[in-house]
Amino acid sequence: MNIKNLSLTTQKQYNLLSDEAKYDVKKEFRKNSKSIFVAYVCWIMVGMHYAYVGKWSTNIVYWVTGGGFFIWMFIDIFRIPGIVGEYNDNILEDIVLKLKILERD
Repeated sequence: MNIKNLSLTTQKQYNLLSDEAKYDVKKEFRKNSKSIFVAYVCWIMVGMHYAYVGKWSTNIVYWVTGGGFFIWMFIDIFRIPGIVGEYNDNILEDIVLKLKILERD
């Protein structure tokens, strides 16, 4: 979990959370985050690395074009860490925002 990747607004909101809420953020993040290793396994086995992070439409285009005629497939070897990182950053941001709203109520 890398708080530094979050927007400044979300970082400030995270820092304002209580210790208990920060613990809840970490727990929820561990439960919902995706693994780069598993994404590579999905890529190798069936080309489902986009579906793994919830991008089904992109994955269907990937399959229909045969991994972009193998060019897209090769490029994704290097892109997978960024794809998973972006997904995890979005998940973390959503969790922080939800807990901040719940903590106010």
